[in-house]
Amino acid sequence: MTATTTLNFQQQLIVMEAMDEMAAHVRDRVAAGDTAMQDTLDEIETVQALIEAGTIQTTTTRTPKEAA
Repeated sequence: MTATTTLNFQQQLIVMEAMDEMAAHVRDRVAAGDTAMQDTLDEIETVQALIEAGTIQTTTTRTPKEAA
């Protein structure tokens, strides 16, 4: 079973703010010398760009147990 959810405006803002906080935290770690976090920062920035462009869709596939 697959479920797709469309976020309303407030939910989109919450997700965007959470991504901004996560990006700031990871940027701080990279700036402090944790270069292993650079790939994570790149992924976060990619997701941020997708959200801002309105081109992201999250689809969750539930296992039969979860759907029951």
